Amino acid sequence: MSRSVNSLPKSERLNKKILISKVYESGIAVKAYPLIFSYQLTDKSYFNEPQLLFTVSKRKFKRAVDRNRIKRLMREAYRLKKHDLMLCIPEKQSLFAVVTFTNKELPDFLNIQKSFDKIEKQLKSHFTQDSIIS
Repeated sequence: MSRSVNSLPKSERLNKKILISKVYESGIAVKAYPLIFSYQLTDKSYFNEPQLLFTVSKRKFKRAVDRNRIKRLMREAYRLKKHDLMLCIPEKQSLFAVVTFTNKELPDFLNIQKSFDKIEKQLKSHFTQDSIIS
């Protein structure tokens, strides 16, 4: 059974409390309004696939329906952009990240997609600068 490049299986969801706290404590944050992409790199020996967590503030969106819709939009935009984002990551490393929605208004899909485009550009520039320095 082969898996599509654009899939987002459950194995790619970040759910370990230790890893989540590591991202919040010592991760690198990339801001692309209305998203904040906080990530940390690790060796591929730990896990092969990138792992992500999508969050929306309960304080800003009281209704679970709204929070779930925003998370669904973020997951779909990431799923479509995943291949390009993973090309930015160095070969022998893997990524775990938290994607946080920061706006107070319900977004449309195009805004979320544009934010992931900005995140990709920032990751590319960050990793190309690191490779020049090393």
